[in-house]
Amino acid sequence: MSLRTYLRIFPSLACAVLSATAALPGQVLVADSTVPAPQVNPALIMPIHCDSSGDIFLRPPLSKIDSEGRRTATFDLSAAQSDGFSDLTLNSFAVDPDGTLYALALTRDQHAVIVRFRNDGAYPGSTPLDGKFYPLQFASFNGNAFLVFGVAPSGSPPNLRLLPYSGLFDCAGRFVKTLDPPKPSANSGAKPGSERPGYLPSGASLAIAESDGTDAYFLEQGASPTVTVISAAGVIDRTLTLSPPFPNAQVSGLRVGLGQILVEYTRPQTGPNENAVSYYYVYNSATGDKLIAYTQSPGLNGTLGCTDWRGSFTFLSTDKDGRSILVRARAR
Repeated sequence: MSLRTYLRIFPSLACAVLSATAALPGQVLVADSTVPAPQVNPALIMPIHCDSSGDIFLRPPLSKIDSEGRRTATFDLSAAQSDGFSDLTLNSFAVDPDGTLYALALTRDQHAVIVRFRNDGAYPGSTPLDGKFYPLQFASFNGNAFLVFGVAPSGSPPNLRLLPYSGLFDCAGRFVKTLDPPKPSANSGAKPGSERPGYLPSGASLAIAESDGTDAYFLEQGASPTVTVISAAGVIDRTLTLSPPFPNAQVSGLRVGLGQILVEYTRPQTGPNENAVSYYYVYNSATGDKLIAYTQSPGLNGTLGCTDWRGSFTFLSTDKDGRSILVRARAR
């Protein structure tokens, strides 16, 4: 039986593993060291993704920054021209634990294509997806299947509508099935009788998709944020209701590890002389129970990069002269 299976059957094991390797609950993250980093575009588009080595994947440009602050790979969509896909527009991207990157792009006629890259930036090929829809989020199951969320047209003018869409595709881009969504929850923002399933994104509800290669985790903002966990077979395995640090906390990031998920919450500025404050809560991915909480020290600023799940974090930030740096922080 695999460790992952044990973590699902015996959720307390995840707590035991974490307590043996991480700081105690309620820790403060303090900057430990900094290294120069490539210039980060001020128009950085969230979310950021990580692989199991702690490499940071971001855009623009679509690239990888390692734990030493070096840009070690760039992922160029123009490489897909060799397979007949030109003028692609990047929509979103996903990263497998081994660093394989999948760029979900749109052709000029708005058809979805997945452009694959190895972790060194090499291009092995592209896969067009069946059907007509506009993607918003997607997740990869180690490249063996892809889960896409978005909207799809229904009807024809003047009665054309865009309805929520969720589809599972195989590795060749063939449509497999549409997910059967759960009923809207009380904190999902969906009104009774609405056509929007509770776990799909809406204009008023931030949604983030991540995958550990085996399951996809779809996080939605709410008074009590919810995570819908979906298997590679397109089956909704469970829904986790999370306890945030304070009422109506704003979700701003998600990371997924073995038996754990990390959610970044942000408390907005409450005055002209105050900065936004970030909180990082780690939950058991089988039960949704809170395992540990971290807060930033006053001198630690920047955009969350990755964590090693043992109390170490990286942040993309700038120094006093405005130069990009990678900050390594540890729990104290």
